[in-house]
Amino acid sequence: DGKLRPLRQLVNVAEGSGRAQLMGHGAGFLLYRVIQALVDSCFPMLYKLDQKLDAIENSIFTTQAVATVQELSYLRRDIISLRRILRPNVLVLRSLANRERGFLRLDEEAYYGDLVDGLTRLWDMLEEQKEIIEGLDATLGSLTSHRINQEMKTFTIITVIMLPLTLVASIMGMNVFIPYAEHPLALPVTLGMMALLALAAVVFFRMKRWL
Repeated sequence: DGKLRPLRQLVNVAEGSGRAQLMGHGAGFLLYRVIQALVDSCFPMLYKLDQKLDAIENSIFTTQAVATVQELSYLRRDIISLRRILRPNVLVLRSLANRERGFLRLDEEAYYGDLVDGLTRLWDMLEEQKEIIEGLDATLGSLTSHRINQEMKTFTIITVIMLPLTLVASIMGMNVFIPYAEHPLALPVTLGMMALLALAAVVFFRMKRWL
């Protein structure tokens, strides 16, 4: 659609003082310069992805799990798109570099081999970023599971502490005869017993290092 910045810059060069240098060496050199501009424009994209990955890696242990998962999903989408774009172009440039074509009028191995090296570097960077994302995704999954386990552990401890208290309260609230239920100290003694049960449960959990 004509909106690629490197191609617009080449058009500006061709319309200005660099016309002879850009277009005066044959179609092969012009094709080389066009592809070189496109390949070079990919490196800033990958550097930006690296910065985002570093930011995610630094923030993955914070509480903003939803935002981290969302950002990681966007990065995975961008990397998949770039891999889909670059994969077929590597084969095309290798074909250009490995065969001599008279109409190109330049050393294909030297010029297009340089472009193959650039695309190979881009592909290696994408592979590394893909592995980093997979590692961060696994770490995030483990961290989320750990947080859920910690919350379940907390809820379980609270339930276990409250269970004997609920049992005592249920027994004392039953509509049956309970010895000493009418005694003036029945309520304070019952509350003290419940407090001792809760304290004993807490001490037990402390001894087990569950708290």
